[in-house]
Amino acid sequence: MLFLSNNPSNRETILETVKRDGCALGHVNKLFRKDREIALEAVQQNSFAFWYVDPLLKKDRGFVLDAVRRNGRVLYYADGQFQKDKEIVLEAMKQDGCALYHLKKYDEAIKCYDRALEIDSSDAITRNNKGNALRCLKRYNEAKECDDRALKIDSNEANSKKL
Repeated sequence: MLFLSNNPSNRETILETVKRDGCALGHVNKLFRKDREIALEAVQQNSFAFWYVDPLLKKDRGFVLDAVRRNGRVLYYADGQFQKDKEIVLEAMKQDGCALYHLKKYDEAIKCYDRALEIDSSDAITRNNKGNALRCLKRYNEAKECDDRALKIDSNEANSKKL
């Protein structure tokens, strides 16, 4: 079976497969579960794929941070130490907020943005994104407050990097 092979020439096939089905990582040889790029593509597609990532990668803060930046839900499967890491939690909340926004779940997105802003109130992009979600709910006064605060923090960031 292709996925059980150690043959490095199968790497590209495996990479393409986990991009379509992250949980396919559970069916590949351990050699490929250690491959950072393959593991990140798998968790981006499906946060549950984190269960199949090599244990050493799961303990690597840099890997976990990158994984959470791709899919905020990875935080639910990460080790407890990472669930208390402010930077990692912040990235997870921002990522989840954007995902919920695109699913038009604006109330839930706002909750994620609020949690992110509790950690870092100086994040103009997150504040701006919260304003966009509020605007979608026709809560225009609150949206304007978010926009104004974002502009005070960083006018370039707030204007240039919206959802």
